Amino acid sequence: MRIEDWPPIIQGPFGNGTSPLLAYGGLRDHAGGRSPSGAETARPDADALIEPLEDVVEWKGLDVFGWDGRLGALRDMGFEPATRTITHLTVDAPGANAVLGFSRLRYRSNQGGILNVDARRADLAAKGPMERV
Repeated sequence: MRIEDWPPIIQGPFGNGTSPLLAYGGLRDHAGGRSPSGAETARPDADALIEPLEDVVEWKGLDVFGWDGRLGALRDMGFEPATRTITHLTVDAPGANAVLGFSRLRYRSNQGGILNVDARRADLAAKGPMERV
């Protein structure tokens, strides 16, 4: 029986409870990340998958700058769950929201919290609201 199939808590004969999953995790940590039974699971580490996404959440509200100055503030981001990738940025630009493909992001500045994109104000104005640029 695989340890992942066990219940989260097992009640012992004298009323004490134990968690086989916590015990397994402790043994795995003690074994240097290897499975105590020697068999590795193919499942990815959930914390490692979620951690980069938590950093991106902090981007909302950052100023977005293009080649000719400030374009607006980052309002939202599009996300593709199957590939765990960001597909586009929604910029709260003057007059209307604009959608920029994520490939337009050049970099995020280390200081000041600014996103720099490969776009101009005219690019945003040429498209209607919520059309991808």
